Amino acid sequence: MYDRVQDEERNENIVAAILNNIPSESEITKIEYEGPFIVLYSRKPTILLENQEIISKMVNSIKKRIVIRTDTSIRSSEESVNQIIRSSCSNPNGLSEIFFDPALGETTVFVNDFRTLTELNQLQISLVEKTGWKLIYRRAPKNLKLLKSVNEILHSSSEDRIYFYKR
Repeated sequence: MYDRVQDEERNENIVAAILNNIPSESEITKIEYEGPFIVLYSRKPTILLENQEIISKMVNSIKKRIVIRTDTSIRSSEESVNQIIRSSCSNPNGLSEIFFDPALGETTVFVNDFRTLTELNQLQISLVEKTGWKLIYRRAPKNLKLLKSVNEILHSSSEDRIYFYKR
């Protein structure tokens, strides 16, 4: 039988454990359940991304998956992020497409060559700090038409997806 009081106490214990183990300089703004994940929204996610062992220890202690997301207040506009990424790359022609997912605060960058991919991976943390978006790099497929369509659907339904994740 479901015991709501016991479940709420367990959730409070999990949140307390997270807050006790996270450095205060990471500026956590929200802690939310989204499906099987506990999502930490941070104004300074680079601190958590640089210190992955902190997250690993928490995952082991609370037995839940933890996802780090940037707080929406620090995210730059999609146009400026596009410019920052392209200007940070020594070979802008090595970039194929940049897709945004506002619901997750993630930017997927499709790269044409391995050298550009390696370069962007080295700039990962500084780009997250400059843009406020979590960056994911992928090798560009020959045809991006289907991916563009999927991205448009994800982008247009971001508000519904945020609501769905939280329920």
